[in-house]
Amino acid sequence: MATIKGASIGPGIADRGEHLRTADFFDAKKIPTPTFQSTRIEGKDGLYVMHGTLTLPGVSKGVARPFAVTLRKLGEGKKGTTVNGGFILRTTLNRRDYGMVWERRAVADFVGDETEVEIDATPMPTLLTPR
Repeated sequence: MATIKGASIGPGIADRGEHLRTADFFDAKKIPTPTFQSTRIEGKDGLYVMHGTLTLPGVSKGVARPFAVTLRKLGEGKKGTTVNGGFILRTTLNRRDYGMVWERRAVADFVGDETEVEIDATPMPTLLTPR
């Protein structure tokens, strides 16, 4: 399960980030933590599809999304082995599928429908400890 802090949503531009967190888009006050609950992952030949339920403001939908994975190297372990520092998942979603229909009427293509999603997944230390 991935939980996203609504306050973290944004492109790195202050004014634009504030607008994305309003009810026009992600409504971070109403839903402070959008979630994705994975049910399974299929992989073949380096291509992956994640299945699950994505919950954004007012909409929960079953999804099957292709995604790219990039492993992050954390450092060197004992005997020169690489220690995995987690991974980054990238995919796209159509914002209109989740009721985000705001547009600037004066400029037709001001906001695109496809939204890039990047999840930086770092393993919790308790998951790395042998049991």
